[in-house]
Amino acid sequence: NEGPRLAGNVSQEFLLDMEFMKKIDWANFLGKICARWIKNENGRDLKNFKIIKSWIVRQFKNEYNPLHYHSGHISGVGYLKIPKNLTKGDKKLKTNGTIDFIYGSKSFLNNSIYNHIPKVGDLILFPNYSMFLIRSLTL
Repeated sequence: NEGPRLAGNVSQEFLLDMEFMKKIDWANFLGKICARWIKNENGRDLKNFKIIKSWIVRQFKNEYNPLHYHSGHISGVGYLKIPKNLTKGDKKLKTNGTIDFIYGSKSFLNNSIYNHIPKVGDLILFPNYSMFLIRSLTL
């Protein structure tokens, strides 16, 4: 269990070991999609790809990941399962269980926050300097 070493208030976070990632060809998969993203965004070819760490987070009611950064150059989050009550609640802003990506500060015509309502199968890549917050599901 990686929980105590990671940023979140989450009870089940599991580090994927290198042997397991090799067995499922995880580095090759991530390398290909990162190379495609970099090529599409700025026309450059990815010359080297190395996974620093990869883990699985199982997030339950009232658990959350606070605003934080990751190391490396590219980070990502993927969704294998989504609760039925995502975005439900009493509040005007329906963000239970969603993820916010934050960059810069709020200014005229730019609030600097992108809120994403995840779907099963989403894999979202983002630069390491983007802060992100996975909101608690409180229902």
